[in-house]
Amino acid sequence: VDGQDYKAAMRYLNDALETYPADPGLANSIYNSRGLIYQEWKDYARADADFRKAVRFATEIGSTRIQAMYLRNIA
Repeated sequence: VDGQDYKAAMRYLNDALETYPADPGLANSIYNSRGLIYQEWKDYARADADFRKAVRFATEIGSTRIQAMYLRNIA
């Protein structure tokens, strides 16, 4: 994502999500990163949906700091 190769980043994120679907620690980061990509693509509905999934997983692992970060992305 930082390298702005959003197509490749999205492919890698989706691969990681398929490989490790039950890991909430990883899922929250993946959904947040996907949300950032969707924002860059101006697909705000998908960005919002992924940020909300990221918040849900951050809640599941009990990280209020990460929840706050992701809620800021939604705002």
